[in-house]
Amino acid sequence: MLLWVLGGLPAKLSAQGDLAGRPAVMPTAREGGVGDAAAGPYTAGTFRSPVAHPIKTSGTFGELRQDHFHMGLDVRSARGVAGDPLYAADSGYVSRIKISAAGYGNAVYVDHPHTGLRTLYAHLHTLAPGLRRYVDSVHYAREAFEIDVRPAPGELAVGRGERLGTMGNTGSSFGAHLHFETRLMADDAAFNPLLYDFPVRDTRAPEIGGLTVYRRVDAARLPVPLVRLTELRRDGDGTYHVPDTVRVPAGEIGLGLKAVDRQGGTRNRNGVYRIESRCDGQLHWRTTYDTVAFEDTRYIQAHYDYAARQGDEGYYYRLHRLPADAQPRLYDVYPDDGFVALGFGDSRTLEVTASDPLGNASTLRLVVVADHEAPAPPPPPHTHVLHPGVPMDITVGDASLAVPGRAVYADAYLTLAADSGRVSGAYSTCYRLGDPREPLHAPAELRVPLDAVPVRLRAKAYLSDCGDAREHVLHGELTTGSRALRVAVDEWGDYALRVDTVPPRIVPLDRYTYRISDDVTATRALRYRVTQDGRWVLAELDAKNDRLVVRRDLLGAGRLRVEVWDAAGNVARR
Repeated sequence: MLLWVLGGLPAKLSAQGDLAGRPAVMPTAREGGVGDAAAGPYTAGTFRSPVAHPIKTSGTFGELRQDHFHMGLDVRSARGVAGDPLYAADSGYVSRIKISAAGYGNAVYVDHPHTGLRTLYAHLHTLAPGLRRYVDSVHYAREAFEIDVRPAPGELAVGRGERLGTMGNTGSSFGAHLHFETRLMADDAAFNPLLYDFPVRDTRAPEIGGLTVYRRVDAARLPVPLVRLTELRRDGDGTYHVPDTVRVPAGEIGLGLKAVDRQGGTRNRNGVYRIESRCDGQLHWRTTYDTVAFEDTRYIQAHYDYAARQGDEGYYYRLHRLPADAQPRLYDVYPDDGFVALGFGDSRTLEVTASDPLGNASTLRLVVVADHEAPAPPPPPHTHVLHPGVPMDITVGDASLAVPGRAVYADAYLTLAADSGRVSGAYSTCYRLGDPREPLHAPAELRVPLDAVPVRLRAKAYLSDCGDAREHVLHGELTTGSRALRVAVDEWGDYALRVDTVPPRIVPLDRYTYRISDDVTATRALRYRVTQDGRWVLAELDAKNDRLVVRRDLLGAGRLRVEVWDAAGNVARR
C-alpha cells in the first residue's frame, strides 16, 4: 500500500490502493535484426520493454532538433492513439513526477538503486491509480496544475513490469507515443536506450540524402560551404557515390552529411547512431550518439549546419569541429578537428559511413581533387566582429546590447542597426540584430528605453518582430525605476517595442471544456485559475490545442469560474 501526506486532497479521493496493474506479456524470442548491445556497461537483461507491443520507433537518441538533442527513444503507439499500457522497465521507486502543459507533459521518473540507473516515461495520457491519487493530492495542496514533485526514496515503490499508466500525447507531443529515457542516477546524464537489449527489430540501413564540402579559410571563422551535393548514385549493395570528382581549391576542407535512419515498417525519419569518415582508408572522424549531458545539449547548434537548416535544406551533421564547440563526449576521433589538408594537385578518397545501433550501415564514397588555387573569400559586410570568449557591450540606436562570451562558436560577423523612425503601432524604432541564419549559444541581453511608453503601460511592454506583433515575442523584466525593458534575445532578428493591453479569450466549448488563447502570450505561458463556489478545482491545460479541461470527477454541483492572465497581466474572467 502507498502512503503519503494528503494535504488538500478533496473528500472524493481515497488514499487506499497501490500501483498494481495487469502485467504485460513480453516477447522473449531474439529474432534476426534484434539488437544485442550487451557489451560494456549495457548489460543484457537490465531492462524489460516499457510497452507490451513490438517497439516501433518514431524518434531516436541524439536525433537533431533545432536547439537540443533528442534525449530518448520515442516508441510509437500500437494503434496510433493514446491508451497503450506502460510498464516500469525495472524495479525501483518513483523519484519524480512532473506535470506540465508543454515539454514532457505528464512524466514519471523511476530510480533503480541496484543498478544506479533511472528511467523516464513522458507524455503519459493517464497515470496508474495509485500515482494519480498521489498527484491529485499534490495538485490540491498546491492549487496548481503544473507541478514538479520528488517523493522520498521508496515512498512510491514499483516492481519490474508494474503498470505506470498509459501512453499519451500530453505536453509538446504531436502524436500518441512514449518518450522513454535511460539516465544515470548520479548526475542525470542521458544515454542511448537502444544500446540495451530491448526487443527492437530493424534491418534497414540509414539513408544518405546529401553531402556538403566546406572550406576552412581561417581557423577562427566558420567554414565556408563550397558545394552541396544532393544528386547521389546508389549501388545495388547500398553504397552511395558522388557521380563526378569533386574539385576544390587547395587548402583545408571539411564535410557535412545529411542522413536519416528509418526502422523497417515505419515512415519516421530518425537520427543515426554513429557517423565515421575516412580519408584514404584512415579513420579521420567519428561521432557516436551514446550519451549527452543536458548542460551540453545547446551545443547542437555547432554540431549541424545551422544556416542550412534555417534555409530549409535540412540537417547536415558537421564532420568537423567548430572552434568553440565544447561537447567532446560526442567526438571519438577528430584529428585536425576533422579537416583534411590538400595541397595543389592532391587527390583524396573519402568515405563517410552512417550506422544505427543494430549495425545497419550505409557508406558514401567520393574523390576530392585540389586542382586550383583560390583566394580566401572576404568576410561578409558587418558592423562588429564577435569572438568566442570575448563579451561585448554595443550601442544600437537608443538601446544597448550585451553579448556574452559564450554567444558564438566561431568568429561571427554581426550587423547591428536601428531604423530612423518608429515602427507603426510600436513605441520604438526597428532594432535590426544580426542574421537569423547564425546561431546564438547563450542569449544576448537587449535593453530598450521605455521613455516613449506611458508609465501605466510599462509593465505590459514586450518585444516582437518588426513586421508582425505576434511573431518572435520576447517578454522581459523592467529595470529599476521602470526606465528600460531588459530582454534575453536567443535568436537574431528584427525587434520592436510594443505593449499588450488586450486580455486573453475564454470560449466555453461545453460545461467542462474551454478554449483559451491570447494574441501575444503563448497558451503554454498563460496563467489560469478555476474555482467552484470559491474553492480551487483542478483543470488540465492542453496548450497545443488551446484547451482547458476541468476534471469533472473531482467536482461538486456548484458554478465554475474561470480566470486567465497573460504575460502582461491582462485578465479575462468567465
